[in-house]
Amino acid sequence: MMERAALVVARPKKKREALALRRSFPHIKLSTRGRRMVNSNVSPVGARKDERHDFTYFIEELKSRLDIIQVAELHGLNVDKNGQADCLNGHDEKTPSLKFYDDTQSYHCFGCNAHGDVISLVHQVEGWSFIQAVNSLATEVGMKPYQSNNGFDPEVYGRVGDCLRASAEIYHGWLQQDDPYLRQRGISYGTAQRFLIGRTRGKEDLRLGLEARRVTADTMLLSGLIKMDGTDFFQDHIVVPIVSSGRVTNFYGRSLNDNARQRHWRLPNDRFMVGAGLFNLGFRSKEIILVEGVFDALALIENGFVNAVATLGTQGLNGSLPLLRKRQLKKAFVCYDGDPAGSSSALSTAYELEGFNIDARVVDMPAGEDPNSFLEDHSREDFQQLLDVSSTPFDLEIRQIGSVEAREDQLKMIRDALLPRVKQADPIMQPELIKKIHDQLDVPVRALNEQLKRMREVVQPCGGHFWHYP
Repeated sequence: MMERAALVVARPKKKREALALRRSFPHIKLSTRGRRMVNSNVSPVGARKDERHDFTYFIEELKSRLDIIQVAELHGLNVDKNGQADCLNGHDEKTPSLKFYDDTQSYHCFGCNAHGDVISLVHQVEGWSFIQAVNSLATEVGMKPYQSNNGFDPEVYGRVGDCLRASAEIYHGWLQQDDPYLRQRGISYGTAQRFLIGRTRGKEDLRLGLEARRVTADTMLLSGLIKMDGTDFFQDHIVVPIVSSGRVTNFYGRSLNDNARQRHWRLPNDRFMVGAGLFNLGFRSKEIILVEGVFDALALIENGFVNAVATLGTQGLNGSLPLLRKRQLKKAFVCYDGDPAGSSSALSTAYELEGFNIDARVVDMPAGEDPNSFLEDHSREDFQQLLDVSSTPFDLEIRQIGSVEAREDQLKMIRDALLPRVKQADPIMQPELIKKIHDQLDVPVRALNEQLKRMREVVQPCGGHFWHYP
């Protein structure tokens, strides 16, 4: 077995490239540069990740300084008081079909499904290249134009972003107004339009749609939406774009195949990434409701909780905390599923948020429920009540420990879980936290303070006991 593996590794470079070409689209030959970008670390996909990361933050900083409606008017669009204008694609219409959204800094045309952010707006209106649009906007807000230092090509970033945006438009165009799955989940077509929700069609239909828009094979492969054999990554799915500051950065796919082993899909991690984001994070609010699933967020939005944001699973924020901090978020309700994995993840996520000086509350969902299923049988007021009685993560942890029957187990959990939280807390808050443990778990304040003192003096834990200086 080891010899066989060695033979695979030792395969000549030219032969590997030939195999890569055979796996690529049957009737499209990748360019030499494109093949290297898809199959090696010489490309921006690998060796230039650091600069791509820097460029992503440059883009986010640029967009944070811009107002899409002001930019639209500066570049010749007549936006009315309702945030509507004639479509920039110039198709015939009796009433303005292009809608600008201040909260997400994006636009959407209800006539042709054109969708994008402030950069793609200028890119299309002026007919400039992606980097020309970026640097023109940067100059307008007093930023220095972006210059690549390591051979990184921002145009590749722009083309992949355009491919993701075009795919979202194509998917949405395939969605029927009375889609049975969305109807079953209680999602209206108006909400589907608002978030550009779409549906897949066939095995190669997306590729063909992108080819019709003159998207190259290299770009399709880098986006992760098209596989090496030319077939679509999402097949028989409802797809929801993940948008950051008006720009599509990823997709969530919900499999419609009841027999599928995996129901929830996202684009592969080894694609060319054009940014990070959580679903509906673009909504401008100082207070959000964090949920696990995209359809949990959509159900809340449908019921008037427009600040619902989906973390896309129990892995929590998974590196997205800086995005929340940058938006100067003040408060977050963590509302994960009512199961052990959800409860545990909600607690750790809430503590993470507190570490960024965000007031975090954990919503205690009924066992076996998620926000989507809860709202199927309960009213908006019932959910609001859950928010109203939500707890800080520390208070919740105290209640959980209090429900443990064995006193010895309680004391161990206080020592191993609660007191380390107290130790890490702001010194001015520590007496109050100690008092909470005393009042609710009946542990003497003196004993708690003594144990806390020992923890501060700890050199090394050994055999379950603390070694400390006398």
